Amino acid sequence: MDFHVSIASFKAALASDSPELVLLDLGLGRENGIDVIHWLSETHPGIPLVLLSGHGDDLLDTARRIARSTGIEVLGAVSKSRMVKDLPAILQRGVKAASQRPHQDPQAGAGITRQDLIVAPADGRLKGAEERRRLADIIAGTQIGTWEWDLVTNALTLNPRWAEMIGRRLEDLEPTTIETWQMFCHPEDLARSESEVARHLGGETDQYRCVLRMLHDDGRWIWVQDQGRVSARDAHGRPLRMVGIHEDIIERKNAELELIAREAFEHELASAFVEVYDEDLDPLVNGPSSGSAA
Repeated sequence: MDFHVSIASFKAALASDSPELVLLDLGLGRENGIDVIHWLSETHPGIPLVLLSGHGDDLLDTARRIARSTGIEVLGAVSKSRMVKDLPAILQRGVKAASQRPHQDPQAGAGITRQDLIVAPADGRLKGAEERRRLADIIAGTQIGTWEWDLVTNALTLNPRWAEMIGRRLEDLEPTTIETWQMFCHPEDLARSESEVARHLGGETDQYRCVLRMLHDDGRWIWVQDQGRVSARDAHGRPLRMVGIHEDIIERKNAELELIAREAFEHELASAFVEVYDEDLDPLVNGPSSGSAA
């Protein structure tokens, strides 16, 4: 079994060997998994696929349709949320199906005698259980909401904390798309946020950042720090995916608003004092009155 973290090494491997099965992650960093499917259909049409995606079922369904339209057999499709539960069984079916498929090499014999080839994500999402555990601990410890936006399908992958911030359960919001976020964002902040996103996608900023209000389930508006950046582009430099976080800043924002209100009150009080002040009534300005002279 070979792991490849780039399309270049993957293609080089297929140039010298014909694997029995390809496990293809559709989130391939700067590469587009859909383009890989088209390439496989032209160069290795007989290789079956198992598809992976961290962007929800919409991308998987699209990739499955495209693969089948090109004649490629899709043995299974697994989203990130179901990977641990579903992937082992799908791989077992894939290995069994591959072992029963006639080999192009008559000398290969029965069973799988060539390598299974797995394309791992270039962004390192599957580097190891320890790294994933540490990342999960950091997210849990900081109480941040996370989001991952597929710019191709508009699917939005959220963690439970993102939903908890607005008094919701994640399962009640699914399936989630970019429209889910837009629905809860304050109208006055939405246009400003979309403008900042457009600037970032256009390469004007290194990171997207915006303070905005989100509608809580109890009817109040909560303040969040929304920030993220493009994490994947296609071969032409077009953005494919953005990832980011929501940070609860209600206490900080309330303190800022309280300070602004207090400063405004003090300013109004000072202005009122100036308006009622009459220097003719101040003996330090006018000196002793004429009636007190000897």
